[in-house]
Amino acid sequence: MTRLTKPRDPLRLPRRLLGGGSARQKKAVAWGFIDQALSSATNFGLSVLAGRLLGPQGLGTVFLAFSVYLIALMLQRSLVTETLLAVTSALDPEERAKTAGHGLTMSLLGAVLATGLVMALAVVTTGVIETALFLIAPWLVGALVQDFWRSLLFREGRASVAAANDAVWLVVMALAVPICWKIGTDAAVMAAWGLGGFGGAVVGFWQTRVLPSRVRDAWAWWSKKAWPFGRWNAATSIVGAVGSNIEAFVLVGIIGAGALGGFRAVQSLFAPLSLIAPAVGLPGLPAIARAYADDFHRARSLAFGISGIAVAASIGFFAFLFLGGWRLLTALFGAEFEQYLDLMFPVAIGQMFAAAAVGFPLLIKVQQRGRFLLFSRLFVTVLGLVLVATGAAAFGLTGAVWATAVWLLLRAITLGLGVLRDPGSRRPSAPRSGGGSDPKSRRS
Repeated sequence: MTRLTKPRDPLRLPRRLLGGGSARQKKAVAWGFIDQALSSATNFGLSVLAGRLLGPQGLGTVFLAFSVYLIALMLQRSLVTETLLAVTSALDPEERAKTAGHGLTMSLLGAVLATGLVMALAVVTTGVIETALFLIAPWLVGALVQDFWRSLLFREGRASVAAANDAVWLVVMALAVPICWKIGTDAAVMAAWGLGGFGGAVVGFWQTRVLPSRVRDAWAWWSKKAWPFGRWNAATSIVGAVGSNIEAFVLVGIIGAGALGGFRAVQSLFAPLSLIAPAVGLPGLPAIARAYADDFHRARSLAFGISGIAVAASIGFFAFLFLGGWRLLTALFGAEFEQYLDLMFPVAIGQMFAAAAVGFPLLIKVQQRGRFLLFSRLFVTVLGLVLVATGAAAFGLTGAVWATAVWLLLRAITLGLGVLRDPGSRRPSAPRSGGGSDPKSRRS
């Protein structure tokens, strides 16, 4: 059951649309960057803490455990969270309140199912895999529910509250570090990170006043409204993840593990899209959904605007790097990585191409064009892998990195072509708060 904070506006959604003014858009995006910075800080802190306390072997085990969390997170976002934002952001507050409870129930069910699956795998495996699975299993529910809250809060235009939730994770983790440091085990390291996620999950109940709906009601909503698009969205995410892993194995087979390590080191510093894309996507997806409920052209302009913000942020980041920030590569990774500095330019170019397309998949998700997302990603991934393998075989590591940039350019072009016109996708049928025109009279 969902308990409401206010009869008329249970999640305190502002009366105006999130995209209903440039000042509001800028504020939401600014909070998006703050929120993602806080989230990235907790993940980076986990790596630093594990590296300092446990050494390379322990860090590898913790990273493997964290990778299990990332897989579960990818599936939750694809099947529940992104779909929830895409199909409900333009509904009125009362309807959104109902879907919030349904989404929370599905998030909890998914998290419990993921925990059970991880525990079952841990029982039948051995060695480092067994250790990693047992490390992450206790913390999956809290971490996944916390991520659901931040997305829900962005849907409701409460970006600052979402950032506060991620700040709770960071503060709880920081408070747990001294105890973790004293214990000095891999379980203690993972507990410091996991307790932060659990803290954010608990605080989220207080921030939203949302409680789970009945399982039967949540399942009926999800199977009818979310699954038809969510299955395609999840398949698209899986194709992307598999493609990235295949690329790594291809490069190792052609140019060796050392060259791949140099490439990944440069990417970790000079590939800011892991910060920028979620920062603009969290407020961007619900804003585009509300704009699309009124007019396709307005939604498309907003998608292009979000891509423009991502490009501008990338330019600012790379200006810092080219003016001296490049020294971070050797400062953080060691002098032996200086030989890979030449990769900075093609990596930067590739990131610019990727940034240019950040807003396009948001509109396509709002249109619920799951088949286009999947097949375009599949086509570009296969073609990109061929380009990377050819570039690596012909020109070594430099050729592989430039081929990766071309891969990202092709993806941007494909997605850009996909948003040039509205193919007549489904639009929200419920009016927004404050009234609105009849959906049948809206432009398509």
